[in-house]
Amino acid sequence: FRSHYEEGLTLRAMARPGWEQCLARAVERFARDAAGAGPGPATGEAVPGEAATGEGGLFVAHCALSSWEEADRHLTRFLAAAPHRGQVGEVLADLDALAQAIASATEHLRPFRHRLEDALAALP
Repeated sequence: FRSHYEEGLTLRAMARPGWEQCLARAVERFARDAAGAGPGPATGEAVPGEAATGEGGLFVAHCALSSWEEADRHLTRFLAAAPHRGQVGEVLADLDALAQAIASATEHLRPFRHRLEDALAALP
């Protein structure tokens, strides 16, 4: 699913066809993780923090799709899922990569970045 996201982002940055389909597949997989559908390594139970990881992925994927209202909704869910510092840092890094790949998204990403930075500053 991460590779679908990365492939979609690369194709979009290169203005190549197929990027929307790649990102749609990534959204499907991230949605399963956010719902806790992904099995744990040994028990089949949902992995703690998986919902936050899935919501973070959904947030970034919707940013890549320029679906700003959906992105906002998933960022709110990501932050409500009590992500740890590493998860917030990973989403911030993904936003930086997205801004580099798709310069036209930078203005839309700025308020999201501020929310994430504020959340990171509030974490222990």
